[in-house]
Amino acid sequence: EGAREGEIMGVYFTIFYAGLGTIPLVCGFLSEILGAERVFLLYALTLFALAPSIWLVGRRKGNDKE
Repeated sequence: EGAREGEIMGVYFTIFYAGLGTIPLVCGFLSEILGAERVFLLYALTLFALAPSIWLVGRRKGNDKE
């Protein structure tokens, strides 16, 4: 189980650091085009739309372990 946990954390940190490098660049670029207020609203709506599906996938995977 320890090796599996290490693999999962490796994927987590890869996605985490890729997001830290990518999201500010994309949002900065879009704010130059659309304006900061619109990008902020677009980003918030995107997270609002994605959060339930991500939660459901995590919940389903958690139930698969049992």
